[in-house]
Amino acid sequence: MKNLSRPIAFVLCLAIIILMPLSYKITTGEQEFPITSPTHKCVLTLWNIDVFEGGIGSRSDFLAQVSVDYKGQGVIVMVISHTEESAQSSIKKGELPDMISYGVGVDCISGYAKSLPEISFLGGEIGGKFYAYPWCAGGYFLIRKNQENRPIDRLFVSQNTYNIPFGGVYYGNLKAKEILYKKPIDAYVDYLSGGSCDALLGTQRDIKRLEQRGVEFYPTPIDGFSDLVQYVSVLTSDKQRYGESVRFLEFLISEKIQKKLNRIGMASVFYSVYSSGDAGIVDFSRISYTVSPFTDSEAIDKINSSVLSQKITNSSLLDFKNVLKHL
Repeated sequence: MKNLSRPIAFVLCLAIIILMPLSYKITTGEQEFPITSPTHKCVLTLWNIDVFEGGIGSRSDFLAQVSVDYKGQGVIVMVISHTEESAQSSIKKGELPDMISYGVGVDCISGYAKSLPEISFLGGEIGGKFYAYPWCAGGYFLIRKNQENRPIDRLFVSQNTYNIPFGGVYYGNLKAKEILYKKPIDAYVDYLSGGSCDALLGTQRDIKRLEQRGVEFYPTPIDGFSDLVQYVSVLTSDKQRYGESVRFLEFLISEKIQKKLNRIGMASVFYSVYSSGDAGIVDFSRISYTVSPFTDSEAIDKINSSVLSQKITNSSLLDFKNVLKHL
């Protein structure tokens, strides 16, 4: 009997596993993945590419949580993080996701994005058709160490590869004895170590950095311009998957989800997310211009090169104005 106990126990365990309901799920982290389910129509893929600094946390993680919350007719959305380079390489190989989340400068999806139902935000509109929805956004801020309105000695400007913070300088009508464009973390560090008359043209990430550091600072949002917008487009050509993707995008930009963007320190272009007392509030009703997400990265490089070399000519200013999108 002792020798038979182990085989009998094994058979009983196997029977329990076989008889488990098909809806049983394995939970990994915050996401739940069903072993099998006859109710799932399809599994959609969503790539996320971050090309500018966010507020706090991860935009990919936020999208993954939204996919868990989504109860869209049995559709599963798998979120995959990419760099601009890895996404471009995969697309060249013919690998396309159903949806893609990205920022200005990721021009490798040009020609793949499908037309979407009309919305109120014109950033992703071309020729009267909408090809991208904004699902979160940030803005530029003039950050000073005190409330004294003295002339700025040095203005450190947070410069990402694909963004044009010169737009913040231009529309903020910012003046300084010296304007220095630097990588985001370098601009932040130089601002902290600088004098009382130095200032920082930063973003929502700098607001969060300063809050966490516990230093005194005074931010003023730059009205008129922001290209710090994270868009999402549908790339699939399959009719059913396109329809399911659009439904997910509509859920992503719904008020219920947009009101949660404060969890990652980002703003919504559609709804107010923060209370009036919070630092780093971006009011997109006061933003008149942005840059289309389909702008050629070479055009952005050309503008930033002229800015970094301190050669702002009438020609380079015209180049800048030519990439602007009126909202």
